[in-house]
Amino acid sequence: NTQKHIQHDLELKPTYPVKDLYTVKEVSEILIVNVNVVYDLIKSGTLRALKLGRYKIRRTTLLEFLEKYETYDITDIKNPFDDKEKNYITN
Repeated sequence: NTQKHIQHDLELKPTYPVKDLYTVKEVSEILIVNVNVVYDLIKSGTLRALKLGRYKIRRTTLLEFLEKYETYDITDIKNPFDDKEKNYITN
């Protein structure tokens, strides 16, 4: 199960302790992307977030996001797509 594998990886990284909520900065470090990419994912609705002062992302939401988009190239998130238009990674 991909979700269990990803969850296990998150639990193994000492710099990313398992917790219920992650900040945008923490999510950007986990995904190895700039914080602006995480904000773009949130603004496009691709990554769900809670607004509690600042954006927070639930661990379960992050795991679902990683599982859902695992085989897709979502680099150009500013141009959203529906299921028929997703770009599969071919290489």
